[in-house]
Amino acid sequence: MAFKDLRSSIEDLKRRDLLFSIDRLIDKDSELMPLVRWQYRGLAEAERRGFLFTNVTDGRGRTYDASVAVAVLGASRRVYAAALGCAVEELRDRWIRAAASPITPVVIKSAGAPVKEEIHGPDESAARASGWTSSRCRSRRRATIRRRS
Repeated sequence: MAFKDLRSSIEDLKRRDLLFSIDRLIDKDSELMPLVRWQYRGLAEAERRGFLFTNVTDGRGRTYDASVAVAVLGASRRVYAAALGCAVEELRDRWIRAAASPITPVVIKSAGAPVKEEIHGPDESAARASGWTSSRCRSRRRATIRRRS
């Protein structure tokens, strides 16, 4: 079974009991990855699962309206096979077939027209003076990106 997106793959991992879903508040900066590493320490490869953190915060106490998925593609052979939509016994043959028929890379000769960032709003002069870009500026303002002519 091939998955059309990451969400459907995660749902399949849940159905196969190959995913730990963590709903308690977790700090993405200091707790998330150490927890995953700690869980894997001493755990047999066949017992490893992916993780889905649904209640994420940061060191400043900000919360995010997003989940974080960790190790949902390669936590174990079973998770990897589920991500590829095949049985564990088929993994070796899939790798052999893939190595025998590599995909020719596409060379991109031009990245398109360059873009210019414009900052609008009351903080425009302060943002420019401080060197903040629209993605890093802390103030609330509208930013547009237009192509250079």
